[in-house]
Amino acid sequence: MDFRWHQLTPYHLLVTALVGLVAAWFVKHLMRLPKNLPPGPTGLPLLGVISKFIGTSDPLALLSEWADRYGEITSFNIGPQLVVLLNSYDAVAEAFRHPDLQGKPRSRMTEEVSGFKPNSGLLIGAGQSWKEQRKFTLSVFRSLGVGKKSYEDTVAAEMAQLGRAIKETKGSPFDPSILVGQAVANVICTVIFGTQYKYDDSEFQHVCLRPHYSYYYTISKKILRRKKLFQIGLDIMIQ
Repeated sequence: MDFRWHQLTPYHLLVTALVGLVAAWFVKHLMRLPKNLPPGPTGLPLLGVISKFIGTSDPLALLSEWADRYGEITSFNIGPQLVVLLNSYDAVAEAFRHPDLQGKPRSRMTEEVSGFKPNSGLLIGAGQSWKEQRKFTLSVFRSLGVGKKSYEDTVAAEMAQLGRAIKETKGSPFDPSILVGQAVANVICTVIFGTQYKYDDSEFQHVCLRPHYSYYYTISKKILRRKKLFQIGLDIMIQ
């Protein structure tokens, strides 16, 4: 049977193009993978180990099983994203002593919500500029006593107040991020201003909780706006 190009339909051409693109991406992905990756479970092309997470009700137990099987450092793919999992305190401590892991990853979600550029301070910044700002900030804190014996007393006093605040919940559910954020802010206030605030202080709560709630308010506002734009686009397509 002779092959004729005019027998190819647009469907055949589209399928051929898609298969070629997937094959090219897969080969490029394999070539870019480091040669010394730690062992780990193998997954499906493009999907990685997503199917294994979908098939389990306890992801932590699955990760613990991989740690027992492959060791304290495990690697796997979730979709196209390579993940390296550290499964012990020693592995985490050794990793963070390496200069390449002492930086801060870039968060596009934080940039989108805050509206700041990638290199805008310690909270948003990343890369070399963030390292320089962090180094300068640490030097200022050290000049104020951070790292000395007096600083240990400041942290211990704050942890005592945090422990009392947790006991006051009497086992009822609460958001720990609020109390921990207040504790961290209070340590900074004690070092810089020499004042330790009570968690129920109205002015202190206003300063600490306003960024917390503004963050979630901004996220909700952006989601609703994009949902509205999506609905308008959908209505136009339907019409």
